[in-house]
Amino acid sequence: ANGYHQLLMKRRMEESELDEVPGVSAVRKRALLREFGSVEKVAKASVEALAKVEGVGDKVARAIGDYFGR
Repeated sequence: ANGYHQLLMKRRMEESELDEVPGVSAVRKRALLREFGSVEKVAKASVEALAKVEGVGDKVARAIGDYFGR
């Protein structure tokens, strides 16, 4: 049971970090997590790779890159 609750907590934290990025809606957040699997992988992805995700585009991809310090 503890492992399951830790997993839920981790997912909530990861998802909430994307909520801080300007322009990332709930729909975009789901698309990014579906494509990359985790916020950590979204953070490490290139702006070009982010922009290829359906519904994200160049402007939001740059905002994500800026947020994660790239």
